[in-house]
Amino acid sequence: SVPQNEAVSKGEASSLCSPANVSGEIEPGVPTYCSVIFVGFQTELMPLVHGAQKATDVAQVLAGAAQAAGVRAVALEIDQTTRGPTIACVRHRCDSIIEQPDLCTFDGRLLDRLCAGRTAPERFVLAGCEDDTWLLQAALLAMDRGHEACVVQEACISRGMQDAANAAQVLRETGGTLVSATDVVHGWCRYKENQELSALLQLVKRTAAGGSNGWS
Repeated sequence: SVPQNEAVSKGEASSLCSPANVSGEIEPGVPTYCSVIFVGFQTELMPLVHGAQKATDVAQVLAGAAQAAGVRAVALEIDQTTRGPTIACVRHRCDSIIEQPDLCTFDGRLLDRLCAGRTAPERFVLAGCEDDTWLLQAALLAMDRGHEACVVQEACISRGMQDAANAAQVLRETGGTLVSATDVVHGWCRYKENQELSALLQLVKRTAAGGSNGWS
């Protein structure tokens, strides 16, 4: 079963990746809830893909920022036996880990379980490995279920540059959104400002630009 984390994120609908304002009526199509899903950041796969170190650094800060903002973070592992567990720096910052034996078993029912108990569409912020397969499928499934899919550019990696470009094109054509890690964290800051989150916003800006996050 999928562990359920009941942390609810409330904030400003005007910001792309911040949760919607729930103090009054919810605007049509604007999600009330936000979740971050880290797809395939697994130990045996990361060395095989282009740009793994930068994506890992950004994902680590993004996971930390989700913690500080009270946004649920989930790691999705595909075929852990072959590809290993989620890398530790991301794994220990997630609220739950979901294991899937292979891509064929990854379908919309998994997202339905994640959204159990929610009363409005979800805004899924997605980061991950193999963005032309697993990550893209997660985004398409989310949109097919009536949710929003925001894909974080600097935290997505693929085995080939053309694969990544093709995935981005499909995402745009199907109604998904490409966002920067900075925009995501800035959106969370707009709804829940605290010193830790403000510091993480500066860190994600530096990391997304190619600098080290300085974390072990």
